[in-house]
Amino acid sequence: MKEKKCRSLALVVLFLCLFASAGLCVCAAGDSVVGTLQVMVETAEVREEADENAALVGTLEAGTAVIVEETDGAWSRVVYQETEGYVPNKALGLYAGGEAEELTREMNDVAEAEQRFLEEIDLAERERRNSAIWEIVIAVLLAAIFGVSAVTALRSAKGEERKAESRSGRKDETE
Repeated sequence: MKEKKCRSLALVVLFLCLFASAGLCVCAAGDSVVGTLQVMVETAEVREEADENAALVGTLEAGTAVIVEETDGAWSRVVYQETEGYVPNKALGLYAGGEAEELTREMNDVAEAEQRFLEEIDLAERERRNSAIWEIVIAVLLAAIFGVSAVTALRSAKGEERKAESRSGRKDETE
């Protein structure tokens, strides 16, 4: 449940960033605004430091959405999924309206998939509980059948003993 709240909060923050950036003017490539959702306008290598010679962390393709955490001169520190590092500002641009609509659709798809996943988990949990209940019912029925069989066998054995006693009692009387 806590995870679901965290995801929902992250979605809200992402949508707020999206709508805040959509309200801004469309900036030319190279413009960077800290704390905004931006798009890679060209493929760029992500570096550990704000330096062309720094170690390579990964590569972000043009059209990839990133969040700009800070700007330092000609470089910006960005976050994308598990990747965090520096890219040149010239590779960044703010989201335009069409991209915002696409992102909204994608976020809705993610939210729907998450809802389906949670419903599947609930269904699996209900099935597990029902299965446990049926296991208990079957165990009780088997115990009842065993108990009835044992009582019947005991009664039958007592009945045989009584018959045997009454036969032996009759034999004693006749002698």
